[in-house]
Amino acid sequence: MKPKFAACLAVVCIMLLPLSARAANESVTLITGETIEARFIDHHWRGGQEYFVFATPGGVTLEFDRGRIALISFRPFPHRSAALPLADVIIETEPNNGFSSANSIEVDMMARGAITPAGDVDIYRVSLPGPGTIHVACTQPDDLEIQLLDSRKNVLRKSGLTLSDEPLEFSHDVVAAGDHYIRVAGLHSFIEFKEEYRLKVGYTQAGNDPFEPNDTPQQAAAAPLGRRFDAYISRPGDLDYYMVSVWGPSTISVESTQPRDYYLAVLAPDGKTRLAGGDLGFAGERMSVSCDVQQPGTYYVLMKGYSDSQHSMHEPYTMTISVEPRPVR
Repeated sequence: MKPKFAACLAVVCIMLLPLSARAANESVTLITGETIEARFIDHHWRGGQEYFVFATPGGVTLEFDRGRIALISFRPFPHRSAALPLADVIIETEPNNGFSSANSIEVDMMARGAITPAGDVDIYRVSLPGPGTIHVACTQPDDLEIQLLDSRKNVLRKSGLTLSDEPLEFSHDVVAAGDHYIRVAGLHSFIEFKEEYRLKVGYTQAGNDPFEPNDTPQQAAAAPLGRRFDAYISRPGDLDYYMVSVWGPSTISVESTQPRDYYLAVLAPDGKTRLAGGDLGFAGERMSVSCDVQQPGTYYVLMKGYSDSQHSMHEPYTMTISVEPRPVR
């Protein structure tokens, strides 16, 4: 008979027999070297200390603080294996825990891998042809974290999902072409995941805006007068300026529909002073602004998001700019 192991949950002391030397599919190993067959079901903070909760095959609940745990091992969950559609598949190749050794993955391909041993990190490199939206989906063991990084290794987006049978999914707008990286790791470095994950990468290219760059009055695009055109507020802080030249007293009219809550204004020749317009309508509504000017010169039409969250690189706004000379009195 092997020595008994005591664990305290709340005020109740429970005596358990440890496992034999045979490795368990799902278990917790303590810093004492003892391995207990138990399924990880929850973790929480109490009094500034992190606690992990497990359930044994016999229905006993155990709780250990972080300092007592050396390793947590998960068993496979075959019922999750079909959560992503089939695609071209690559098998991760170790070592791939650094950016220089990242596995290459193409858009619309699937990678299969595992976070093992504990503390393992898998990094994938995907090359994007231009601005657009990258889509990441991953069937995963419990407590995985997925990070999206740009070519300079800056984290653009990260998501972790705990104790869920649902695949982890997110989308993120990228504003530049080139290499991007996807980092797969456990939320806790001492957890070993024996379950295989499946990572799928998708990409939707941004709409083509022929007027960019036109983010300042100095870069303002020549407006096609009297003709409707499409353009994009494609990122947070994007500004679209259009120049309108008049030769005498005139009426400048602008009509637009927009996919988000946008701001539309006619500006004076200094490119700053608002002559007419503002926040004129919500997503899907028609905006209209008209402004009488007396002096010849170059005026500007400005379109932007009402806030940084109001933009779309896939849905254009439409605009028509007209100039009507007025009789001199």
